[in-house]
Amino acid sequence: MLFAEWISVPHKCVIIMNGKILYKEICNDIVKKINQGEYKKGDYLPSQAELSEQYHTSLVTIKKAVEYAEQMGILVRCKGKRSQISADATQPSKYKILALNVIGKSFSNIKEKASEAKRLSLQIENTWYSQIVDSLISCLPSNVEFLEAAYYRDQVIENYEETLIPKYDRILLLGTKSQSLIDFLSAKGKKVALFGNTFATGCAVVANNDREISRMAVKYLISLGHKKIAFIGSDSSDGGDFAERYNGYREAMSTANLINDGNLIRWCKYAVANEGYENMLNILYASYYSIPTAVFCANDNIAYGVLKAIKEMGLNCPKDISVIGVDNTLEICKITEPTLSSIDKNFKFSGAKLAEILSREVWQNDRSLIKCDLVIRESTQEPKC
Repeated sequence: MLFAEWISVPHKCVIIMNGKILYKEICNDIVKKINQGEYKKGDYLPSQAELSEQYHTSLVTIKKAVEYAEQMGILVRCKGKRSQISADATQPSKYKILALNVIGKSFSNIKEKASEAKRLSLQIENTWYSQIVDSLISCLPSNVEFLEAAYYRDQVIENYEETLIPKYDRILLLGTKSQSLIDFLSAKGKKVALFGNTFATGCAVVANNDREISRMAVKYLISLGHKKIAFIGSDSSDGGDFAERYNGYREAMSTANLINDGNLIRWCKYAVANEGYENMLNILYASYYSIPTAVFCANDNIAYGVLKAIKEMGLNCPKDISVIGVDNTLEICKITEPTLSSIDKNFKFSGAKLAEILSREVWQNDRSLIKCDLVIRESTQEPKC
């Protein structure tokens, strides 16, 4: 039996079958039949109803497959008639795509970060990268070449010709996503796509609405009756997703006419668990007689440390303090005691969207926002009083 699931993408419904986007698989099958001579250039395609029966899928999916084939130049829409095989129908061009993970400015920078983060038992690596890339690979057409590479930012800028980047025409930028790096790659003639950083220009962006994510989480805590809600985030001085999460927190609190108490706002240099732990201890020591009843953490790593601090102080989550995170990292959320409520950013849907962007014939520097979901577990409940 085929495995199928619905993907929720803004304004679209997409079906994945056996890890691949079904409408693209249908389009690829049409191309295969053209190459094998079953369909000839100038022939009319069977009706959408006939194709629906042939591929055992819905008319909605067939319509999407036909529209995609038209965008690829394989089919021509004929008014009042069935779609026609294009006179120029060929296998879509083969693109060379490089997933570029820029892991920091330089080796010394990484050593400093690793040292300060104290990557011990409290640090649990986020799995967002692997979720996005695994989904992207499963959804790319078979005629696209794909490779992953990791470089320090200094390597990319100063030793560009010695990297693999010149050999690839489309770059998926992961890790560090500064505007200067995007501009550098664009100046080299590369088509750039990235995940995150909705403010980036000169590239195609797939992202979540991080401000709305925070509003969603904080509004949920407020709906439970929480009024004294702390925020622990990561360095947001350069803007980006963590800055937006803080802005969303502030907006939700202000809309509910609740005070943004400066004593309840803490910043981590890096978004890791031990800094969440230390910042939560600081909040509890500073506010011992009036502790917050809830904490919104900018990611699940931070929340992991927060939960440990609450327990060490002899308090109970969620009876004394509710905690909610972001990313829905299952390696964290399902092993904590209590299990952690979090925002699911639907990374695999982002991967599917990036695959569509990176493999399309006509490049566009557009923006796509992926829907997020609030996942409620044991770490949140109504305050005691």
